[in-house]
Amino acid sequence: MIGQFDAIDKTLTNEGNKKDLWSTLGSMFMMYKPTDEDVEAFFAGVEPQLSRAPLVKEKILKARNQYMDKIKPGDAIPTDPKLISPDGKECHLSDLLGKTVVYIDIWATWCRPCVREIPFMEKVVEEFKGNDQITFISISRDDNKEAWLKKLDKDQPDWAQYIFDKKTGDEFMNAMGISGIPRFLLIGKDCKLIYPDAARPSDENIKDILNSAINK
Repeated sequence: MIGQFDAIDKTLTNEGNKKDLWSTLGSMFMMYKPTDEDVEAFFAGVEPQLSRAPLVKEKILKARNQYMDKIKPGDAIPTDPKLISPDGKECHLSDLLGKTVVYIDIWATWCRPCVREIPFMEKVVEEFKGNDQITFISISRDDNKEAWLKKLDKDQPDWAQYIFDKKTGDEFMNAMGISGIPRFLLIGKDCKLIYPDAARPSDENIKDILNSAINK
């Protein structure tokens, strides 16, 4: 990344174009949530360029703040969104917590990576079938409720299904800092987040991760 900043500086002559590319590269770097040490090394390495572009540095720092995790392990859920079941009954997320470990899948029918996780989720649910220490829940981000219901009718999932209420669902996603799906949450019996960005069902270690949470 640092070498790219230097190459742009040496190759391009237009300062505006340089700054645009530096801003893009720096923001992309922050997307990967680098450590504080990596960020420090990054800014030290690109100091010759960013010393001439303070506004670019400011944009990159804003991108870092945007991509930093807002919620950490051990935190409580930041809001309590309203959820709607396939039969139209309403509840809140908090109503589903506190009795068992809860593994939550946030997905949507239009999200291909989400849909690819469904067969793996089915296998995980089957693996823990009969274990009363863990609950599996999927919560849809679909705006089109009919598309969601059609998908459920086709798949017949063997675990709890809900769709977010639009307003409170958006508030929850923003408070959690979730900008993309699928997203998986692992919540303990104390209603605190064990992992705010948990392993996917397709992860080869998912069974060990869930068993560890159950046996804490």
